[in-house]
Amino acid sequence: MSTLRILGMMAGIMLFLLSFRIFRGQKWNRFNFMLFAGSGIFLTAVSLSPALVDVLQRMFALEGAERGRLLALLILAVTVLWFALILTRASFITFPAAALRY
Repeated sequence: MSTLRILGMMAGIMLFLLSFRIFRGQKWNRFNFMLFAGSGIFLTAVSLSPALVDVLQRMFALEGAERGRLLALLILAVTVLWFALILTRASFITFPAAALRY
């Protein structure tokens, strides 16, 4: 197991555990908690078994491409961030007036 995979696994576990510590009490928000905890689980899973990304690699037809797994993860991350941006900018989500002052 490479050092990068070990660091990724440790970061994923810490991210998952920190999600319980940060999102407790009045700071708790279901969407933020699920996003934070899900990111930790995904990072840990990919670090433990990089073959999980092969599904994405085949889906984007990157089997023969150099660094195909990395490109597939990059495409997935940009897509998720794009939809998160659209979700936060959508008009059907309301924010408190105090949050919009800054």
